[in-house]
Amino acid sequence: MSSPTNVLSSVSKDCARSYSQDFALAGIGQADAIKAAVASALGRAGEEVQRLKSEYADRSLALLRIAEDTADIDDAVQALDKLSEGAELLIFFGTGGSSLGGQTLAQFAGWSIPGQMALDQKKRPRTRFYDNLDAATLDKALEANRLEKTRFVVTSKSGGTTETLAQAMSAISAVDAAADADKVPELFLGVTEPDKPGKRNGLRDLFAARGIPMLEH
Repeated sequence: MSSPTNVLSSVSKDCARSYSQDFALAGIGQADAIKAAVASALGRAGEEVQRLKSEYADRSLALLRIAEDTADIDDAVQALDKLSEGAELLIFFGTGGSSLGGQTLAQFAGWSIPGQMALDQKKRPRTRFYDNLDAATLDKALEANRLEKTRFVVTSKSGGTTETLAQAMSAISAVDAAADADKVPELFLGVTEPDKPGKRNGLRDLFAARGIPMLEH
């Protein structure tokens, strides 16, 4: 039987024979080649580029203007300021992009970052992201923190993400049991797509029943 070392050596040799990498357009002393390649590609895409420019100008393709629309950011800042009053901890519920997007923004803004940026963290609530149904971890989090000093942001674009709804209901039940139930609207914030007539949105329905404010996704 071949030893692990011999097997790895054989695999490495096979990889070396079958793998190659072309640095021709990697920018190492090839600036002119890169410019020529880009110009060639743009030339071939000229008609489509002009179409996109036209759709940007007449606003017929809305996604091209997303980066210029800051109204939702203004609304989010106001909601965060209000939610953070008296808060020691912000807990975010969501799965997939509804969690990872928030985590990315938090990291960019220096939330829970080690080092120099951590100095700013002392001036604002701590953050935690829970993006799965690990009941043991969630139960411990709800038991360990002072719920009257904790705030919950629940994000589901569709409003029907089962895991997120389960997290939200668990947290609401914990607050009901440990604090004043009338405080729930002050401790929670929902983020979901705009209301669409004829389409059910579980998160919107749940939060509307408890008077919890919502932000449009």
